[in-house]
Amino acid sequence: MGENDNGNSARTAAQLAAAISNIAKGAAEGGAYGAAAGAVKSFLPQIVMGVGGLLFFLLCLPLIIFVALPSCLFDFPSVMDEEIRAMTAQAQTVYGNYAQTQQSIQNHADVVLQQASEGFDDVAATKNLQGFDAYWMAAISSVLHMQELDAINKLEISNITQHTVRQTSSVETYYEEEEYLYTYPDGATELRTREVERRRLHISLRTASPDEVMSSLGFTEEQRQWAAYIHDNIADNQTQGDSPAVDMGDVTFTDAEIPVVYYAQTDNRWSGIGYSGSTIGIAGCGPTSVAIAASTLTGQAITPPEVAAWSEATGHAAYGNGSYHSLIPDALAHYGLTVQRAGASSAQQLADALSRGKLVVVIMGSGTFTTSGHFIVLRGVTVDGKVLIADPYSYSFSQREWDLSSIMQEAKRSAGAGGPFWIVSS
Repeated sequence: MGENDNGNSARTAAQLAAAISNIAKGAAEGGAYGAAAGAVKSFLPQIVMGVGGLLFFLLCLPLIIFVALPSCLFDFPSVMDEEIRAMTAQAQTVYGNYAQTQQSIQNHADVVLQQASEGFDDVAATKNLQGFDAYWMAAISSVLHMQELDAINKLEISNITQHTVRQTSSVETYYEEEEYLYTYPDGATELRTREVERRRLHISLRTASPDEVMSSLGFTEEQRQWAAYIHDNIADNQTQGDSPAVDMGDVTFTDAEIPVVYYAQTDNRWSGIGYSGSTIGIAGCGPTSVAIAASTLTGQAITPPEVAAWSEATGHAAYGNGSYHSLIPDALAHYGLTVQRAGASSAQQLADALSRGKLVVVIMGSGTFTTSGHFIVLRGVTVDGKVLIADPYSYSFSQREWDLSSIMQEAKRSAGAGGPFWIVSS
């Protein structure tokens, strides 16, 4: 590198450090809105080139705060350390509040059910409380209070929760025989029976859709778009676009160390089955990847609908976004398989596992396979070191050979539950 390159690099580093300083000062002085203002001050000339999205995200999402960047990445002292640390503590509190979204909805549904049941002799209730998760709570509350981190407290989360439960009900009249003691005029008594009218409440509780919640809160169209933008950026959306269902039949790949059963989430047999607020064909890459690995390594026919049903029943379906990352290790363990949570494993570790007949489930990030998140299965290696895959969404991709380096580069490094790589063996 020449002297001019060194000079440019130094100037770039200095500009970036100054920019981060402005953002940190803005965060300390004005919350998320202040952080956005700091970003404007530093990056205004480049906003059209892509910082607009980052700026918007900073403006609307209090959880994203540039706190440790100066000291951790660039060896610059943090700006207004005490204030920034205090704001970080606030953000962690808010995060904890968001994490209670499902419990808050459940609690509110219980209150609604109790109030509706008053005065009835019997109640037959059904609940479907999936559909509004912590991601949507964060997105909607951030739009409501984009300048005030303090405003996003437990009470505010509870207030938004009041808009998330919908009910439909009907009343059934029925009769029961009741024993009573009849008294004759002479004072003698006799045990008799009579029919008594009863009322039974049939009530169904469901979680409102995000659009219903935003409508109830009086969101403008612009606010709706903001909330959707935030949601899509913080949620690991594994849904794929609409794709014609295909008739796959039974497919087994035999070109690797072990025969691998292949399932396509778009298979006619199950693509239209509901999953995670959508369908297996659109959002079922997680259950389908588990089905591929489990069927291959157990020798049993474990289909995508079976795994999808288990995922829904055990809370592993991330409504509207596919599956939580925990589905992979938990579901595979449920089917008796051994899962090594490889995390950001080395290429050699993955290659060794594949060459020994193990499978690797991986959550891919933005790139060749997806624009956000998508589960696939690594099923073997070729003699020249290429990787063979089973992509639940693309049979064509599943027939190609891939560079392991490209797989590792596009794997979602921010994966939870020990990902992005899970090594699976029987």
